[in-house]
Amino acid sequence: MVLPQAEKRLRLLLSTEDADVSGSGSGGARGLDLSGDDQNVAFALRFVRSLSDKLQLKFDVGARMRERKAQVFGRISASNSVSLGGLWEQQISNNFYLYSASGYQNRFKLDIRRPMNDAANVFFRSSTTLEGRKGIGGATINETLGLYADISARTAVALEGLYTFVTSKNDEFNTHFLGSEYRIRFRQNIWRPWFYYEVWPTVSFPASTDYQREYGGLLRVEVLFGQY
Repeated sequence: MVLPQAEKRLRLLLSTEDADVSGSGSGGARGLDLSGDDQNVAFALRFVRSLSDKLQLKFDVGARMRERKAQVFGRISASNSVSLGGLWEQQISNNFYLYSASGYQNRFKLDIRRPMNDAANVFFRSSTTLEGRKGIGGATINETLGLYADISARTAVALEGLYTFVTSKNDEFNTHFLGSEYRIRFRQNIWRPWFYYEVWPTVSFPASTDYQREYGGLLRVEVLFGQY
């Protein structure tokens, strides 16, 4: 919610996902990304400051449920978009959180994408996230490689491979590589312009099962409010 008389700089947020890390949005293939690991509800006041067309700062102060505790938190977010030449685009972002009970958490993300056809409705995307937090040694590295396509104005599909590493060897599994997952994501608008559903069949090879194959899936429903 953009607050009136604030020149679009102050916003009230009520969310279960960090929009700078995840969220499918209504942009079809461009937005098919849901890799955030914190789905607990947050309520915050955000101040947005655009330093240029591509460089933006955000400051949040709010509260959320985290690790089964009600916590006050603050966040500083910075993001910048850069053209790499040709059709390649790069976006770099960093989110630093400070929680009243859990301590700090920092998430750095490098996103590189390129349209694969003249119509620009098929994209290749590489998304790399480096995350560290208080109480956990080393850092976690998540890599997502995918192809994303807007089949029509109402339908999108994605093919993704996800890989997880830790810089400090995991004591439970005695490895730096925690596993991989491969999934198809089908997104469809039905009934009303603001109603979407997604189906994700997956196959994974986690370290917890000594990289034995496991099948899974997810059905996700999304309702958009405001402009769509």
